[in-house]
Amino acid sequence: EHAPTGGAFAYVVHVRDHRCGVEIDATVDHGGQLRLGGKVVPFYTCRRDDGVDVWIDGRVYSLNAAERVARRAGAAAAAGVAGDLVAPMPGTILKVNVAVGEAFDAHDPLIVMESMKMEMSVSSPQPGRVAEVLCRAGDLVELGAMLVRLEEA
Repeated sequence: EHAPTGGAFAYVVHVRDHRCGVEIDATVDHGGQLRLGGKVVPFYTCRRDDGVDVWIDGRVYSLNAAERVARRAGAAAAAGVAGDLVAPMPGTILKVNVAVGEAFDAHDPLIVMESMKMEMSVSSPQPGRVAEVLCRAGDLVELGAMLVRLEEA
């Protein structure tokens, strides 16, 4: 929510029972800096149809408007897995664990990436089949780069 005092980009973030004041300085396309108390942290974003993925300090957070969360879960189940698997952060592809035509289960590690010396597995929340692989080990990718096209099993 917007902070009652502060500039246009001052917010109060609620996570479970915790509250934190955040100021956003969007200095570059799809990124910038967050001011959390006295700490300055770089961030990158990738917009989705139903929200935004935010890469902060080696971790990816999926953000959705509170009123959309329940509707999003129902829509995802109805739509199946068809779509694209995108890079949740800028980095290097370390390993591609799937091939075209291969079936996978929900949360299987399809791609392994590295960013800032941290490894991250990229997966789909739904089971499905690989329609197309658009990256390979060693590729440098930007945040939001398309990695794998997915389809229903």
